[in-house]
Amino acid sequence: MRPTQNSLPENVRAQSTFTINNHLAAALDLHSHIKQAEWNVQGPNYEGMRVILRSAAMLVAGQCDALADRSGALGDIAFGTVKLVAARSFLPEYPVLIAGEQEHAFAVSRSIAAYAHSMQKAIAFLNAIGDPVTAGLFAGITGDTERQLWLFERFLTPLSFPSLINAGSDACPVKAIV
Repeated sequence: MRPTQNSLPENVRAQSTFTINNHLAAALDLHSHIKQAEWNVQGPNYEGMRVILRSAAMLVAGQCDALADRSGALGDIAFGTVKLVAARSFLPEYPVLIAGEQEHAFAVSRSIAAYAHSMQKAIAFLNAIGDPVTAGLFAGITGDTERQLWLFERFLTPLSFPSLINAGSDACPVKAIV
């Protein structure tokens, strides 16, 4: 870490930037999942789905920038290369051989839910180590992310994916990385 006038102790900054960079990797991975869906979705409502996908991709791109900026503000660098993202992302693998609107809505929802779940765990961790500013950043991102989850889940019908609809938070058994 580079020297900085930031008032947080270096050990707190190091833990925060580790958490930030893990979530930056997931955010970049999530962006790729959303773009994969946008480029390949098919069906009678694909145009409406593509509008939501484009909006979600722009939102996540902005989140990536905010996470990278916060890492820099704390005296670290942002780890955002494709190889680093592949190594650090905790999101489930995106099923690339799908085409239908509901299939993509399910896959994107699963990725968004895993990301939001880990962000929620990270908020508690960041508050516990004494970094309320980064926790606040994560809280804002989580609110936006949960709204996106709601939008994508509107494309799902209970008959199509009952295990996702009825499983609640267990639908994404992904370990939170803080």
